[in-house]
Amino acid sequence: MYVASLTMAEAQTPSGCTIPSLEIGLVTDIVVRGELTATTQNCTTYCEAKARSYAESECSGSADEVTCRADAQVAYEGSCTSACEDDTHTIVAQTALGASSLSSLDFESLSGAALGTVSADLTFDHIEDGDGNEVDEEPGLF
Repeated sequence: MYVASLTMAEAQTPSGCTIPSLEIGLVTDIVVRGELTATTQNCTTYCEAKARSYAESECSGSADEVTCRADAQVAYEGSCTSACEDDTHTIVAQTALGASSLSSLDFESLSGAALGTVSADLTFDHIEDGDGNEVDEEPGLF
């Protein structure tokens, strides 16, 4: 488990521009986002796991499921690795914590102490380029 301290909150647009003079009275959603640098080790680990999952879903119920899964896994892993190993790409996990899980938060007092402990399960499920666009990982999509 990784723990991060939330010590300062700032308002931003979805594209990341800071809004310095906006008064916010209530926070109803928080987005938790994790990014991994697309290193060889990170790409290998991510693509192996993603390829297994892809092969299982693609070949479920196939007449020769074992062969289908093996072929699909190799193809997906190769495509994923090609998409991943670019130093401008990141492997991304993101989830939103809505009002129901947060009750309500006072934005001005949003800090590690005020927030308490919040748990979020993140699944790294896609690759993004340097502009935040999702990169296709499946075989034949390049």
